[in-house]
Amino acid sequence: MTDIVADTDTVSFLFRGDSREQFYLPYVLNHRCIISFMTVAELEFGVLRANWGEARRKLLTDFVRQHFIVFNQTDDLCSVWAKLRVEAEKKGRHLASSDAWIAATAVLLDVPLLTHNRKDYESLESLKLISADKSDG
Repeated sequence: MTDIVADTDTVSFLFRGDSREQFYLPYVLNHRCIISFMTVAELEFGVLRANWGEARRKLLTDFVRQHFIVFNQTDDLCSVWAKLRVEAEKKGRHLASSDAWIAATAVLLDVPLLTHNRKDYESLESLKLISADKSDG
């Protein structure tokens, strides 16, 4: 089974049963799915902002533990993060810090990123994308 990194949006689609999960679910089922520590932070932010109760929080935590492996910060990841931010900046593109962590995880592990936010990442030459989002950015 090959690896893939899932972006926060795809994790959210799958957890909520969003209609867009139809495209992403086969990838999750047929790959070892990794998420960045930043995805965990973004999910927690969403939970707090929406004021979820303990039961729903536990459902999300259990879902993440069951379906994803969390990749935490390393020195190598920090180096890739910085390189990607500079690459985007040189191309006149804004790469949010959170998106850079997620992209850096995929680049460091040399695996595709499963995302519905193609435009956020498409300027990064070293990043392989899998997306149902066909936007031109």
